[in-house]
Amino acid sequence: MHRRTTTAAATALLLAAAVPAVAAPPVPQSPADGAVSPTLRPVFAWTPGTSGVAIDRYEVYAEVGGAPLHVADAPASATSARATVDLPDDGTYRWFVRLVNANGGTASTPPEQRPSVVVATVPGAPALTEVQAPAPGARSFAWAGDRVASRWAVLDDGGQPVRSGEAPAASGRTEVDDLGDGAYVFRVAQVNAAGQEGPAAARAFVVDATAPGAPVPALAGRSAFAWTGMEPGATATWRVATGDGHVVAGPSDTAGDRAEAGALRPGPYVFEVRQTDAAGNAGPWARLPFRAGSAAAATSTRGAAGWRQRAGRLRPAAGVVVTTGRPVMRWTGGPRGASLYNVQVFEVAGTRLRKVRSAYPTGTRFVLPRRQALRAGRCYVWRVWPYRGRGYTAAPLAVSDFCVRGPDGAVR
Repeated sequence: MHRRTTTAAATALLLAAAVPAVAAPPVPQSPADGAVSPTLRPVFAWTPGTSGVAIDRYEVYAEVGGAPLHVADAPASATSARATVDLPDDGTYRWFVRLVNANGGTASTPPEQRPSVVVATVPGAPALTEVQAPAPGARSFAWAGDRVASRWAVLDDGGQPVRSGEAPAASGRTEVDDLGDGAYVFRVAQVNAAGQEGPAAARAFVVDATAPGAPVPALAGRSAFAWTGMEPGATATWRVATGDGHVVAGPSDTAGDRAEAGALRPGPYVFEVRQTDAAGNAGPWARLPFRAGSAAAATSTRGAAGWRQRAGRLRPAAGVVVTTGRPVMRWTGGPRGASLYNVQVFEVAGTRLRKVRSAYPTGTRFVLPRRQALRAGRCYVWRVWPYRGRGYTAAPLAVSDFCVRGPDGAVR
């Protein structure tokens, strides 16, 4: 009888060591299935399991690469533990808890009760550079990161997006074109596995697709010339041609505002100069007829340039020589709500202006009536005043100038 009792007790002890008496395994509570952890070491919480033998501890595992990774331990009295190892970023991992009893027996969360956690920390800003664009007028940007995707946008000077896109990788490149003149910001941010954006990298840029106005040339000696009206950073190109268009001096580029054509045979010539702005836009040629062997030259439009204000909003371009006394006058950039404009035209008389025309169009385009055509061979300053609400604006929208070509090609 004693031997039978001893044998039964030993058998029971072996069974307890091999298979614990468990009424219920531990059940994961948080992170819940599909939850996002913003840290590589999440805090795991569970409902305690039960065992017929005293519980010794809990072990937490995450399934990484198809195998369980031991990430945390907790005493029998605990119901949560923070991971003590980093889980790989931008990944989804099933996790479970294993109960270990005093005899070394174990019981784990059943597979069907194991939730998944998305580990996705906040991305950092990618490295952003502007690179050479393949097409004229376009802007190209490249960036490099280390997360799962990226999003980019082009913001106008009011902070509103005018272009946007996504890249299915942390690094990418994009070209943007067809943007109107103005200031912009290109921004790009990385995206993590949860679809969350990190802080953006940004680069400001300016689009200038508008050609500059013509310079204003003047004779500065028998075969020397000077000009005004250059934009900052622009390059001037000049040349001297005969009346039939044969170039006898130049073309030559200069960052200055003077040129020396050298010795010329007596006779009529035309000095021409134009500017190319810093963005690569070439403006119209300004022409100055002159006669070699004489200090006399056709009067330039030099005096008109001094009245210019925001001339880029007006067309014809500032300083241009038109071929008709009824040029089409256009303007842009009027204030919101403006429905009426006052167009005023002044003839240049030396250093003074003489008002010769005034009109009140309702649009942003105006052509003088035939009976009011401007005189050929003269230069003019014109300005546009918007009418809004109960009166005209305090300052004109813009002021610009142009000349009307005379029968001999000169202006006075």
